[in-house]
Amino acid sequence: MSPTSLKSTFECLSRSAIECDLEMEYRMAKHVLLEMVLTFFEGVRAVFVDKDHDPKYNLCDFRSYRGND
Repeated sequence: MSPTSLKSTFECLSRSAIECDLEMEYRMAKHVLLEMVLTFFEGVRAVFVDKDHDPKYNLCDFRSYRGND
């Protein structure tokens, strides 16, 4: 297990289950919505502003992801 996984697991076990679940759900939803908005704006820029139809998405490379320690 990664240090991040261990830390988050320990933190969830030390809290009440519902509190941990709700907080994790909120963080994931917030992250997904933010990514969707940024992706939408980049698509609009590529099609309507610059008209080059070449969006420059900032995609995550999961092979190099280390997480927060």
